[in-house]
Amino acid sequence: LEEGVDRLLELALGLLVEHVGLAQGREDLGVALQVVEQFALEAQHVGERDRVELALRARPDRDDLLLDGVRRVLRLTQQLGEARTAVELALTDLYGVRHEALIREGMQAAGIAVLGVLPRQGNIDLPERHLGLVQAEETAGLDDILQRAGDFIAAHCNLDRIVAAAAARALPPAAPHRPLPPPGQRIALARDAAFSFVYPHLIAEWRRQGATILPFSPLADEAPDPGADACWLPGGYPELHAGRIAAAQGFRKGLADFAQTRPVHGECGGYMVLGAGLVDAAGLRHQMTGLLGLETSYQKRRMHLGYRHASLVAPFPGLAQTLALRGHEFHYASILSQPDAPLARIRDANGTALPETGSYRATPDGGHVSGTFFHLIAGAQKA
Repeated sequence: LEEGVDRLLELALGLLVEHVGLAQGREDLGVALQVVEQFALEAQHVGERDRVELALRARPDRDDLLLDGVRRVLRLTQQLGEARTAVELALTDLYGVRHEALIREGMQAAGIAVLGVLPRQGNIDLPERHLGLVQAEETAGLDDILQRAGDFIAAHCNLDRIVAAAAARALPPAAPHRPLPPPGQRIALARDAAFSFVYPHLIAEWRRQGATILPFSPLADEAPDPGADACWLPGGYPELHAGRIAAAQGFRKGLADFAQTRPVHGECGGYMVLGAGLVDAAGLRHQMTGLLGLETSYQKRRMHLGYRHASLVAPFPGLAQTLALRGHEFHYASILSQPDAPLARIRDANGTALPETGSYRATPDGGHVSGTFFHLIAGAQKA
């Protein structure tokens, strides 16, 4: 049942997001967000009910229970879609013929054209773990999986109509993108299974501005290149490798020496490694580098997800303190302690202030250490 509710939620939110793209004005968007929040809470509530109570509910069958929330979203699309262009979409991950028929009926009532139907198929599944998909570089046979997925979609979807529907929408006006300056001209970049996620466009922009990237592996007990003028610890899965990081004395000493005179920055998992300690899912605390006082725990799991706006209040490698930044945060760690000075004022996409301010600490000989839970994407307008 819980898997069914999860699938339902994914489908319903997908429909809503597709149509919210047509919404014009804050009023429509506010309605949409309220429905998303309500539906998510209701889906969770249904998933936690006792099976006996579900069996006694006055519902014709299980399909109606699972699709009730989808119908609500379809009713919302009708309200948002009055006097607007038609919505077209593809149905994904359907359970069978009856599931497809019920969904098609609702789509037709809402005036939504179906451009494809993807039934469940087991040979294109990607492996998952607690934070979503296993990363591409860790997935065996990825090329074959992608080829099967492409063939499957081509066989079940009207690709020409999908491309035409996407092309028919004008992009909203946007300010020209201005690449962020690199944190240094020679950047020591942690790169291995524990430090594997940084937005590739960021690295590419640094290189286009003349920066040299110097990779090193903390898991191999390597220190940052002493010839670098800045060090960057990306995100990844340090909680899966916390024991090895704690035992990597060469990495920890080399990083501490580097930070005495030059800037070191960590984002998400890299920020946690810059902290004093990390508690894994089993409750075991691992000593981290201690360059910041941050203590985090995966035993007390709490999902943090969304885009972030950061107004800097402390120095950030390579950037003027007057800049504002955009980033994205996604992790399940809880903050046990965050004693250092804040790096920035952080707000979510709705403008709500968040406690995950990041941290900043100056070192005695002119260096400094900073960290954020968000992955840096680009600059932003100052709020």
